[in-house]
Amino acid sequence: MRWYRAFKRTDVKERIGGRRMLQELTAYLSQHPVVLSTIGISMLLALVGAWYVLSHHLHALLITLLCAAGFAAGILVLYRGSQAGMRDLMAVGAFLAVIFPIIYQQAIRVAKVAYGGANATDKGHAHRTGSRFSIKRPSAS
Repeated sequence: MRWYRAFKRTDVKERIGGRRMLQELTAYLSQHPVVLSTIGISMLLALVGAWYVLSHHLHALLITLLCAAGFAAGILVLYRGSQAGMRDLMAVGAFLAVIFPIIYQQAIRVAKVAYGGANATDKGHAHRTGSRFSIKRPSAS
């Protein structure tokens, strides 16, 4: 019990020191408004950047995270199967390790087409104007 009391006492002392450091930091930032505004602008830009990435690329982030987790699970199952000498676990692990990169590639390709990463001809749309196969009419001059 003594070590717990000693730890608790140092924890209280550290909190007091942390409070003092926060007061010193607040005093420093109030005396240097350029530093404070730079920190504020950096935080604002970081928030705008995070909003942009999440709102425009959330589907790609989720695809990447889920497929990476599936691939890692496959490697882990393959490793555990090889350590235990179980061929069925090794087969399942190898299947997961092979299938998740394929799923990732296909999902990213579909996402690029669906969300405008590819041009119109890659999506299967016909050329509407300015096509090289369109009939050019002679001008009436």
